Amino acid sequence: MAARAPGLRAGLRAGLRAARGSAVAAGGGGGAPSLAAQIAEKNAQSPVVVYSKSWCPFCVRVKGLLLDLGTEAKVIELDEVVEGAEVQDALLSITGVRTVPQVFVGGEFLGGCDDTEAAHRAGQLVPLLEAAGAL
Repeated sequence: MAARAPGLRAGLRAGLRAARGSAVAAGGGGGAPSLAAQIAEKNAQSPVVVYSKSWCPFCVRVKGLLLDLGTEAKVIELDEVVEGAEVQDALLSITGVRTVPQVFVGGEFLGGCDDTEAAHRAGQLVPLLEAAGAL
């Protein structure tokens, strides 16, 4: 079996420590944020985030489109992280969709492969990427 990447949950938590510390210092709650909250925070930190599976042809199409446009998306391969299934479950609670890819631009859910390609065909994708600072 191939080695798996370090857990996404650990990486998300590490990225949120400063924010949590600020909230606690400001009198906010001290409990650990939910995985969905961690994902939302991570999505807001990167102009483009793609939740993908390495073997998925629709994911390959979306990643290829973004690459062709010159976008460096943060790609999270759910089949290569320890908590991939948990992340996918949390994404369902955020987006209402379980399938991949799931594309976020500027912290907002754009959609999957069909939605991303449709936005591109309609001339809407590039302006979204530019507004998010991804181009």
